[in-house]
Amino acid sequence: MARVNSTFLNQYPVLPYTSLRKPLVFVVDMVNGFLRIGNLHDNQMLDIIEPIQKLLEVEDIKSIFIVDEHEKDAREFGAFPPHCIVDSQENKIIDELAPFATSIVKKNSTNAFVSKQFQSLLPFIDAYKDIVITGCCSDICILQFALCFHAWLNENNKTHQRVIIPLDCIDTYHVDHQHDADKMNEFSIQLMKVNGIDIVQKITYEENA
Repeated sequence: MARVNSTFLNQYPVLPYTSLRKPLVFVVDMVNGFLRIGNLHDNQMLDIIEPIQKLLEVEDIKSIFIVDEHEKDAREFGAFPPHCIVDSQENKIIDELAPFATSIVKKNSTNAFVSKQFQSLLPFIDAYKDIVITGCCSDICILQFALCFHAWLNENNKTHQRVIIPLDCIDTYHVDHQHDADKMNEFSIQLMKVNGIDIVQKITYEENA
């Protein structure tokens, strides 16, 4: 669950899975380099694994995994410490979700939308109605991807599609006095909301709806 205070969380609805319309799930950067090892990992983000896994276990759900992957001299390392370098353990999808990763898009920046590999998938993605975005980090890769995707839908007047963010399936990292997870989560969530992205507490299923 995104680290936010309870009052902030409770303003958002719960979404029954049955109300989704032909969903496509994106799983962003659920790799070792953000969850288990390396300069940017935060073990508290492990809490979002279970709800993402439960969503991916739904029969016939379609998903695309976004994987951060950089060469050693990546330009991005001017802003962030080295992370998710190619052929390291950091750029590997975490073990719990790896079995679901049958479709993978790699990115060399914080924004998967500008990846040429992702751009090539847009005609395929047009067949889906609900774009569900999960993973990390809320205020960086999730925020940029969701805003760009939503803007692209607006630009092309694709009124049959919507972008949905379930808060139990996203989070960001915390560094004391540098990057406050609670504040960054709340800021990025609010920013996505005011731009027209659908924010929900979580997705529920028939057995616990």
